[in-house]
Amino acid sequence: LLAKPQLRILSQDLVGVEGVALTPISRREGKVDVKGSRVVAISDEPIDAGKKGRVVKVEGVVAKVEPSAG
Repeated sequence: LLAKPQLRILSQDLVGVEGVALTPISRREGKVDVKGSRVVAISDEPIDAGKKGRVVKVEGVVAKVEPSAG
C-alpha cells in the first residue's frame, strides 16, 4: 500500500527563511523547498519553479512566500 504523506504544522521559525520554488507558486498553491523540506506554499505574486522566495507568514501547514529580490 502507498503511504499517505503526513502533514505537519510548520514552525514560525521559517518566517524570513529563503527557499526555492519546486513548482510554480500562486494564490492557490505550490511547493517550495525550505531548509531541505518540501513545503506547501502560496503567494500573492506568482513565483516560477526554480526561483527563490522568502517565507513571510506561516499558517498551520502552509507557508506564504513572496519573491526574493535579486
